[in-house]
Amino acid sequence: AKIALEVPSGVFIPSPSVDGVLVVISPYQDIDMSKEQLTSFLRFLKNCFRFRRKTLLNNLGSFAGNYKE
Repeated sequence: AKIALEVPSGVFIPSPSVDGVLVVISPYQDIDMSKEQLTSFLRFLKNCFRFRRKTLLNNLGSFAGNYKE
């Protein structure tokens, strides 16, 4: 993973109190993954960004079970 672009808070309306970044995640080329593993990973990735204003931890609650304990 690497940071591709820094996004200043002023470009959002309303302007948040923090800046953001655009992160590029590139898979390794030599990973041998089954179709089921790839499907599971893509489902996980989709859940990471499921709700716009939630934290990553809250979005992944369905994967982590009772994570607050």
